[in-house]
Amino acid sequence: MVDRVDWKELESRYYMFLVNRQPIVLVKGEGTRVWDDVGKEYLDFAAGWAVNNIGHANPVVAEAVSTQARTLLQTSNQFY
Repeated sequence: MVDRVDWKELESRYYMFLVNRQPIVLVKGEGTRVWDDVGKEYLDFAAGWAVNNIGHANPVVAEAVSTQARTLLQTSNQFY
């Protein structure tokens, strides 16, 4: 059996407070749907800040990210 992580407690211990969060822990997404840590399903009507909402687990995006991750993830901003 996998131990359940208390994400709210973990965040309060290690992260600086920036914003009041909704009392939901999202753990999975597919297309326009997301699920919380107790299995409840929601429609995701919102995108993240400064991003487009292309759906969760989009196979085209996942493949592009996977390809890039096998090539180069991050460098210093001193380089092009």
